[in-house]
Amino acid sequence: MDKKIDKSNLVSLVKWVLKALGLLLLIGCEPKTYEIAYVTGQGNDNLDVFITNTGNGEAQNLTNSDATEYNLTWTADGTSIYFTSYENGGRKIKSINVTTKEVSTVIQDSLVLSVSDVSLDNRKLIISTKEHHPKGELYIYDRESGEKKRLTNNELYEAGAKFSPDQKIIVAGIQTKAGDSLNHSGISEIFSIRMEDLNTTQLTNLKGFSALPQFSPNGKFVAFHKCGNEGCDIYSMNSDGSDLQNLTKGEDDNRWPRWSPNGKWLMFTKTKEGSSSDIYLISRDGKTVEPVITTEFRDEIAIFKPN
Repeated sequence: MDKKIDKSNLVSLVKWVLKALGLLLLIGCEPKTYEIAYVTGQGNDNLDVFITNTGNGEAQNLTNSDATEYNLTWTADGTSIYFTSYENGGRKIKSINVTTKEVSTVIQDSLVLSVSDVSLDNRKLIISTKEHHPKGELYIYDRESGEKKRLTNNELYEAGAKFSPDQKIIVAGIQTKAGDSLNHSGISEIFSIRMEDLNTTQLTNLKGFSALPQFSPNGKFVAFHKCGNEGCDIYSMNSDGSDLQNLTKGEDDNRWPRWSPNGKWLMFTKTKEGSSSDIYLISRDGKTVEPVITTEFRDEIAIFKPN
């Protein structure tokens, strides 16, 4: 004689199966182990460069100086990191070999402001200097010849720039209006600059301070942060400026988005009210947000090591 199936048991079974499938899907979506570089205060006023492997959670101190290191960018082969050293006598652009911890000074003069990116062949840097304007302009600096090619000429302020994966375009945050009582930091929008002729195209029109953009590894998307008087959010858009999405939607203060090598994740700096800055991970669609480094110190500007 056939046994009747208890409907309540059947419903429970179906719910358990669906839950198990959901868990498997979630696990399948989790990021794999990755290496990142970031800066942290470790209890003092200066920020030093650290690297960590999220598989074992161990952090390795690369620098330990009286200066503050910032504006980190990996070389394509993952052997070195360029950074801006904020020192008492001015700023310098340096690089560090992550294996030997050997630090080299790349640019040392009274005009340099920061480094933003390095070309795939490790020959050219995107830098900002005060050579033509006190607020700084963007340049391509040739490490072999020492020559600089000026990219911008607006006498305002540029907030970071990155090469596209094919090195044919640079994406940058360029200030279009100085600060006033309504917009304390002024207005900055995201622009693309074509390398062959320096033709510039405005990609955003958000009327806030949009800055620190970066192309996704496949070149199809651009992430950046946009700040107002109340804080900052992480945005993503197509590389032509279409399909703009606010990923963090006003929750806390969110800055410095940087793509994972597979283009599925963004690492960013989150500051909650009354706490120090921490490092978080967010999926490209903004649906998954996870803490990565949360200590009592300032933990900021994490960047993924290239594959």
